[in-house]
Amino acid sequence: MKLAAITTAALLTAGSVSAMEIGNTGVSLGATAVAEYAVNAASMSVVLTPAVAYSAWGVDLAASADIAVYDNEFVLMNALDALPTIDFSAYYAVMDNASAYVKTSYDQNTSEMGEITLGVAFSF
Repeated sequence: MKLAAITTAALLTAGSVSAMEIGNTGVSLGATAVAEYAVNAASMSVVLTPAVAYSAWGVDLAASADIAVYDNEFVLMNALDALPTIDFSAYYAVMDNASAYVKTSYDQNTSEMGEITLGVAFSF
């Protein structure tokens, strides 16, 4: 019964919240909630990822952070104990089906930058 209740609650809260555009500024706010259940480990987690993005001149800039909501128990209140790591990305459409990007992160607890990753993504 407990598993059914947790699964139902996770499915109701999980999903993507549509981004809200702030006028014609190119700034958007949004969030994604992901609920996962690991069957073999009998472990469930729910992660909320709020994000802010800015688009101008063909460049899409974004910043987001993962916040744990549930990890086999409700842990959202523990989120205030440690600051989240902020993920940064920038994408530029080189062609209709290809984008160049750069990604990095910043750990607020240790004041350290993460690895800077450069790449190209192709869609087909």
